[in-house]
Amino acid sequence: MKLMPFVFGWVILLIITIVVGIYRQVLGSHEDETVHLGAAEATLLSQQQRLAKKIESVGRWLKWLIALTVLYGLGILAAYLRHVWIQSAMPH
Repeated sequence: MKLMPFVFGWVILLIITIVVGIYRQVLGSHEDETVHLGAAEATLLSQQQRLAKKIESVGRWLKWLIALTVLYGLGILAAYLRHVWIQSAMPH
């Protein structure tokens, strides 16, 4: 059973997940935790709202990527364990 292409795909998915997580952290570091309410600060408020929406969107993608990475990895592990079990059950 050749699992290496699946493992390679999983590693690529893992790298993508890590990059999106780092991107999420970088976006979060630029977030201003001060609430701007004055009329003179309307542009800051608009920027703050856009950044919050972007962080929320990236966060949603990150959750899906993490779930997909974990499930895909568990699927590969299950296939490998099944292969080992079948091989050990065969008479040598």
